[in-house]
Amino acid sequence: MILKTIKFSALALILAGLTSCQSSSSKSGKTPSGYSYTKHFDSKGPNPQKGDYVYFEMDIKDNNGKVLQSMRNLDQMPAVQIPVETQVGSKPNAIIELLEMSAVGDSLELIIPSDSLPGIRGQYGDIEHIAYCLEVKEFTDQKTYLDRANAFKLQQKAEMDALRMSPEESKAKTQEIASFVEQTLADYKAGKTNPTKLDSGLEIIMHEEGDGQYVPNGKQIKAHYYGVVKETGSMFDNSFSKGMPFTFTLGQGQVIKGWDEGMAKIRKGGRATLVIPYPMAYGESGRPPRIPAKSDLVFYVEVL
Repeated sequence: MILKTIKFSALALILAGLTSCQSSSSKSGKTPSGYSYTKHFDSKGPNPQKGDYVYFEMDIKDNNGKVLQSMRNLDQMPAVQIPVETQVGSKPNAIIELLEMSAVGDSLELIIPSDSLPGIRGQYGDIEHIAYCLEVKEFTDQKTYLDRANAFKLQQKAEMDALRMSPEESKAKTQEIASFVEQTLADYKAGKTNPTKLDSGLEIIMHEEGDGQYVPNGKQIKAHYYGVVKETGSMFDNSFSKGMPFTFTLGQGQVIKGWDEGMAKIRKGGRATLVIPYPMAYGESGRPPRIPAKSDLVFYVEVL
């Protein structure tokens, strides 16, 4: 119940560092499918071979230069494969076309008009185009790519297994947290807490600061949570009863806005309660029947 519906996914658009995408010396051209691109830095190295995987980092911006999504410094760097052969009837892929012409170290900008990306105008307003600003990091063969992907999955599984609670632990912890959240909400409504109030309307009641670092955008967070409707105190979802923390990548629009902003303010090892106004949660419509329309939400969270 903390996940949002992602209408705009960078990888979905790609597959269905130049921070500013600007340079004093650059050259322009068009991909085979006709989309305009600019190569801001040309390393003049070799291009990838067919079948190679190209690793890259990327910012996705609107025509005013606003970053809509960043895919930099992720726990797992994105990569796409250069096709060995073009499938009959497949649509051209401008990103892959551009990467096929690239070299390690190149900085590239691809412009896709908004009318070529269904749903973009509806989500981001009347924008003219999307700019994909890429930095090419590495080429690998398929075996290396698969070995890395499998190693990453095994690492993630080991970390999650270490955090898994037994059914008995899960039941006891859920009851403990339910009582804590009930008392915290009562104290909040009685004016007995001293929350930090952010300009967005989000409020944070810090219970334990934690001794780790703040998690930067693009990094993965594992967190336990217990969510209730502010007005009624009714629980609509929690991770403790599942015995497993929830995992998401910060700052990528994978969760409600209140989480993306609030979790960035909590250190690793920290515990806090987020009081989230409905525009930063599920908006006017809510998520009936558990979350009524225009519901402010309260989340107790632990950043693991």
